[in-house]
Amino acid sequence: MSISRRALARSLVAGALGTTVLAGCRIGPLGRGDATTPAAGDPSESVPDEPLRIGAILTTAGPVGQTHPQVIAAINQAMREINYDGGVFGREVELIEPRIVESADDDLGAIAEELAAAKASALVLSVDDAQLAKHLAAIADTGMALVSPTSSSTRVRSGSAGSGLLTRLAPTQEAIARHLVEESVGLHPQKGGAPGTIAFLGTKDEASENLRDQLTTQGRPRGAKLVLEGTYPFGKLGDAKAWAKKIAKAKPAMLVLTGGEETGTLLGALHDELADDQGRPRFDIAVRLPGLGARDHAGEHLPKEALEGAQAIQAGGDVSETFRLMMLNADSDLVELGPPAMGAATQAFDAVALICLAAQQALSLEGTTIAAAIPDLLVGETECADVSECVERLRASLQYDETASIAYALATGDLALGKDGDPVSGGLRTFTFSDDGAISAPTTDGFDLSE
Repeated sequence: MSISRRALARSLVAGALGTTVLAGCRIGPLGRGDATTPAAGDPSESVPDEPLRIGAILTTAGPVGQTHPQVIAAINQAMREINYDGGVFGREVELIEPRIVESADDDLGAIAEELAAAKASALVLSVDDAQLAKHLAAIADTGMALVSPTSSSTRVRSGSAGSGLLTRLAPTQEAIARHLVEESVGLHPQKGGAPGTIAFLGTKDEASENLRDQLTTQGRPRGAKLVLEGTYPFGKLGDAKAWAKKIAKAKPAMLVLTGGEETGTLLGALHDELADDQGRPRFDIAVRLPGLGARDHAGEHLPKEALEGAQAIQAGGDVSETFRLMMLNADSDLVELGPPAMGAATQAFDAVALICLAAQQALSLEGTTIAAAIPDLLVGETECADVSECVERLRASLQYDETASIAYALATGDLALGKDGDPVSGGLRTFTFSDDGAISAPTTDGFDLSE
């Protein structure tokens, strides 16, 4: 996504005035809370006479909760960007105060009903996939358009009535698994396991367990197989030395770890387990760290070679420097997360942007209409580089009673959506590590499920 210098400049002004907190029911540019008045003489009588309202259900718990700082900062920043230039329908878009869930027992359907009663037309969802799958039908019954920047389990849509209202911006675990499997069968280490042999160790959550299952499903026809499967409660790895012994005994060509901070402890233990009398590894294992594994391990005092050859994988393509600076200005704490800090931020920013652009394109506050309009925003005739530019093109078309055909350049990079609203192609960021565990700047690879 290319963000104009004008957009960056105004975001710097907004940051200087301290407008980064989502405390009230609505967020407007530079802290304003009241909707603007539509421009006089609007030529279209079909423009809704009420503002677009967006709700959000987010979590601070579990793996998805680890991305909450990125998600909330990006939602906030997207609202500023959109409202600075007049919002949607010539009115400021209203963000209803986000609902935060901290328990798997929370009823997402009931929360969605509250937001629908507050006249939300669309909902941003960043919650655990198991909880989303359980309540998706009830959420969809509200009729709101649903966009998730973080959901990735292939099982979320299985048998869920109303899942057609859901658009997801993160690649599914099928895409991640296919990427890992294809790499694993091409591994031919001089000293190590057979090509295609994979050990999996991950947290007990829906996305992680779905990746494990997809590694089996995608691996079978490609000659890859799991030689070790293990799960543990989020953040509670247990005996790292015992896990290291099991991994070494399985002797895989590739080790897939889906954990967070605890993965450094495990990799240190694995290094010690594999070391011979001279401290050299007895055989090589390609370590892959999808999701939360894309984090900095500097300062953890790991053995020098513990992360040698390891790669972290994160959803999304190239993040522009302008977007990165804009988000760091919105929330300077993101810099502490290292290069991966923009991961969920790009998708959360795009979630808000797509909702607003779809509403403007369709001239509608109806959730079903907004949801149906989202896919076409990525494949139109005229590319627009930022949200305000896209909105302006859509507004301008009203002057001539035309329908603009735009292609929004996503912050998360190239992305194509399938008929079910899930990505069928897009980017994956890959990170390596220095000797001290510091994570590198990413390079971008791609996935394509249409092949």
